[in-house]
Amino acid sequence: MATKRTKKSSTSPLGHEESATSRVGGRTYAPAPGPGLVTGASDDEPSGIATYAQAGAKFGFSMLRVTVWHRRDGGMMGLRIALATTVDADPSKVYDVVRTTEGQKAFWTSDCDLDDHHGRFGFAEASVDLNVAISLVANELARMKVESGFPGWNGSTWEWALSSHHDSPNQTNVQFRHFDFESGYGEPDVAYAAQSWAMILDRLARYLKSGVPDPFFANHAA
Repeated sequence: MATKRTKKSSTSPLGHEESATSRVGGRTYAPAPGPGLVTGASDDEPSGIATYAQAGAKFGFSMLRVTVWHRRDGGMMGLRIALATTVDADPSKVYDVVRTTEGQKAFWTSDCDLDDHHGRFGFAEASVDLNVAISLVANELARMKVESGFPGWNGSTWEWALSSHHDSPNQTNVQFRHFDFESGYGEPDVAYAAQSWAMILDRLARYLKSGVPDPFFANHAA
């Protein structure tokens, strides 16, 4: 069961409720603005605009892909987030970061507890924790399946897949995937979650390079 907390909202801190102000206009404007402007326009308060604009301007569209699978009859099968980057650390070091409490606290949320089989992630913005089952393949994969947590995320899985960079053994290709969202968790929800995951992936890369913890959610455990 999810741990109940007195917090601000039951919605995922990695997503946003859709509103008229969160939508970017039609095809007429699509070729003109760059990713910094597009992501900056995705939220309508100053700190969000600044954060998203910086991320979009820095990474462009290269890190982010949201794939929508369709059935042959035209119906939607599911939504899938896929991200990739190269980090300045060998696979064993990256593996130790993404699978441990200390590592996750350094780049994602400071309120978490993990072992080799289960994990809990807490957020000041959410009234429930994310509770996950963990599967590991040494130095190659850390997979986390949601057992309870945010609306739309129950039963979904995210994973960190690692491989050595072909030019440098001291670098690692990191492929992040999040898939199997609940029915009703729509494309706008997944798109906002993907945007946040991209910035969290950047925190991972920065931590591996500098060794300085800087979690995306700097919470205090309740």
